[in-house]
Amino acid sequence: MGYGFLDQYQGKGYAKESLLAIFDYMKEQGVKKIYAGTAKNNLPSVGLLNSVGFQLVGTERISFHKDSEGNDIYFEGGNFVKELC
Repeated sequence: MGYGFLDQYQGKGYAKESLLAIFDYMKEQGVKKIYAGTAKNNLPSVGLLNSVGFQLVGTERISFHKDSEGNDIYFEGGNFVKELC
């Protein structure tokens, strides 16, 4: 799953509220653990994950895009986990 909000809706708690509702549903379904990933320098996303109980458990070098010459563009990704039980 992913989330994204237009600028005028960022910082209003909508993502946090959405995640908390999803956690409740996942608990009802018997899910015990959730994994998440984001760019480590995406401070709003990292802050959101921390605020809902995720813990950073590792990092990895990730590439989703290429530059104009076809070379991979890398960023440092953070791997997070949250226990639901």
